[in-house]
Amino acid sequence: MAIDMPELVVTGTDLLGSSEIGLLNLRQVANVVQDAISEELMKKMGVGDVAGAIGRVVGASVVDGKYATVRGLSDRYTGTMLNGVRLPSADPRRRAVQVDLFPTGTVESVTVTKTFTPDLLGDFTGGGVDIRTKSIPDGLILSVSTSTEHDSLATGSTDFLTYRGGGVEFMAGAGAERDLPVPRDAQLPSLPRAHPDPTDQSLADAMFYEQFSNAFAPAMGVIPGEADANQGVSLVVGNSLDFQQGQKVGAIGAFTWSRKFDLYRGAVNNAARVSGPEDPIFLSKQREDNRGGEEVLYGILGGLVYQPTEDHEYGLNVIVNGSARDEARIQFQELGGTALELNQGLHYVERLVRSTQIHGRHKVDDMEGLVRAVNIEWILADSFSSQYEPDVRVFRNFLDTSSFTSTTPTNSTPPQNTRRIWRDVEEDNQLFKADMEWKLRGWTGEDIKVKADVYKDQTDRGYDQVSYTYQFNSRFCCDRRSEEYLFNRGTARYTGDDLWDLWTNVFTDPERIGMAGNVDAEGVADNQVIWYLQPLGIDVDYAGEQDIRAFYAMVDLPLSPNWTLTAGARRETTLLNVAPSRLDGFVEVIGVTALGSRFIELVPQEDAVADIDETSILPSV
Repeated sequence: MAIDMPELVVTGTDLLGSSEIGLLNLRQVANVVQDAISEELMKKMGVGDVAGAIGRVVGASVVDGKYATVRGLSDRYTGTMLNGVRLPSADPRRRAVQVDLFPTGTVESVTVTKTFTPDLLGDFTGGGVDIRTKSIPDGLILSVSTSTEHDSLATGSTDFLTYRGGGVEFMAGAGAERDLPVPRDAQLPSLPRAHPDPTDQSLADAMFYEQFSNAFAPAMGVIPGEADANQGVSLVVGNSLDFQQGQKVGAIGAFTWSRKFDLYRGAVNNAARVSGPEDPIFLSKQREDNRGGEEVLYGILGGLVYQPTEDHEYGLNVIVNGSARDEARIQFQELGGTALELNQGLHYVERLVRSTQIHGRHKVDDMEGLVRAVNIEWILADSFSSQYEPDVRVFRNFLDTSSFTSTTPTNSTPPQNTRRIWRDVEEDNQLFKADMEWKLRGWTGEDIKVKADVYKDQTDRGYDQVSYTYQFNSRFCCDRRSEEYLFNRGTARYTGDDLWDLWTNVFTDPERIGMAGNVDAEGVADNQVIWYLQPLGIDVDYAGEQDIRAFYAMVDLPLSPNWTLTAGARRETTLLNVAPSRLDGFVEVIGVTALGSRFIELVPQEDAVADIDETSILPSV
């Protein structure tokens, strides 16, 4: 008797996929110590970027909210890759990649490798982080999600800190509005001496300083504001189509965006020093710290894959991640009695990382003889990273809390008290690598794997910075008894009504900056300049090039069902060139005497060029 039963479909989980179970299986069979976190787990944890995800990985942590470290080592010893491609870093002070730039909405998994093997780059001395973006789905997917968050310190707080003209835009485009308003190499005339009957040239020079100083945005300090609730949105769409003779085409697109506010008030910021090895720690500075920040983070992913057969695959990935953060900060330090030192900082920064990757995979199975299979994987990538910090503002002053009078610190120079900085860092990287793997028949039943690759990595970096500082013109004219004369002299300080009536609220008022606002008054020089802005003139730019060429060979040799020997070596050649430059053609370098003491000397910029040409053999067993 025959019984007609309904169709029975058996489905299973790909244990080598990017699910949490798949990543656990990969960790189990890996020949290195590694850990990973999947998209599935990142969603459950509610982390918004890769920095938050890495903080959940055993043995890994994140410094300053953006720099990945492995096993407690410095971030300079941790390499970061995107889909197996080394990422450029545009951080002006560190070589580490800022992993908070990668929103989890476009990420499939994050793998942290804790031991070195020859197939890893030579700078992975402490560990490596590999960020894998979403792969092509097996069928149609469409996912849309939104989120909102309430920050108990920031959301709706009337104590939020911001400044005039502060804030970020939807897609981090406010940086162009903060571009340097004057030519970078503008030649300023000599400051004219105030005179009751100035010459035409002296008056024109005074007008130049008036226009130059007022061309910059007026905000120099914090003001109260209000923060909205945090928001986020994510969209993922993809599909794959199967054709005759095993052909397959797939595509995926993803977009994620978030906006967050953060705030702390009354925090403690201490600076400590030690005079000698046996001396106790001495707190040299103890400050009350207050900071408000607003940040936008977005990520765009596009992927396309074509498989002419199951054994051959070609793909294209385009990844664009961007961020903009605006921060207002004020610190108070007690100096004794009724004296305080105030430090204010306004810091806007835009960051961008972009990578275009073309990759391929080819394999030949079921071969006769000793070699059972051959796998080839290659990738060609063009990546770009930038960090733009337009108009970073610093203002430092003393404040008498009994009279609410602010004065210029007497224990520092004008550049230490007021500064406005434009800093731009860009790094461009081109990379090619091809990996080959031969699977040989082993005596234990497990394959012997022999691997080798060729690697070429070219990086170009440009660093540009220009700084300005405010100076007070102490040369005055003319009637020392007039109210106008006394007002002009009095702009060197400010007396407010309360603690939060800050000097920065009025510092750039028209009558206080550039030419005096009462130059037409009796007893005041027509060319009288009060506070004025001038270039610092000591900024050092540089251009850098790095060329890395490498190849490796290694073997995974199963000795028994329970033991495998992994051994090999990597040969890596690094060519590095850094050429500094300054407007006057001279830069400061650190010299060392015959006795080992150090000193700073000014040398022509061509004598400060640094060149490195090193080849290293990096073995591993």
